[in-house]
Amino acid sequence: MTARIATIATAVLALGAACGGATGDRAPAPFRTDWPASARPYDRVVREWTRSGHLVADFDKVLDVSATFLSPDWRAAYVDFTARRERLSADARARLAAAQRRADAEAYEVELFVATYRHEENDLQRGAKSTWRVVLVDAEGREIAPTEIRRDRRPFEVLRTIFPHARPHQVAYVARFPRAVDLLSGRQFSLRIGSARGTVELVWTAAR
Repeated sequence: MTARIATIATAVLALGAACGGATGDRAPAPFRTDWPASARPYDRVVREWTRSGHLVADFDKVLDVSATFLSPDWRAAYVDFTARRERLSADARARLAAAQRRADAEAYEVELFVATYRHEENDLQRGAKSTWRVVLVDAEGREIAPTEIRRDRRPFEVLRTIFPHARPHQVAYVARFPRAVDLLSGRQFSLRIGSARGTVELVWTAAR
């Protein structure tokens, strides 16, 4: 019976939010490919574009992850949020906005915060050699493999300001994916993270 329970637990997809729903899991997000005419409040936008989940195997939480998809909606809100917080000049704000537009045109990006039960398994930066396989999945089930996953080495205090759901025990990563398909033209897409231990799938759904 114990072995059966462990097998079932390994297969569980945990899509619940960390910290009692603070990250806004399952909140629909406004899918759009163009740059919004005006930025919406950053705290609301970051909740809508963040998903969290965990994987349990043999009664241990082997993976705890949150992911923020850096959509045009998020990037515009981030520019406004940063400009206000740092009191940027009009020129500095314009440069930041241009940089965010370029980044959006080049690739899909996801900011990840990851904790693993075994420290050595927190190795997403190793790419194909990582313990974990990470892909984006569009509404048709097509997978998009990352071109790069790198550690985000900004100080935790900086990351926590931008991503309030970040926790000190998590490792921050930036995952970049080619714009092989238009993820934001469908009704949903997901980020799938899996290994021999099981799989977590974080799903974004378009607001109606």
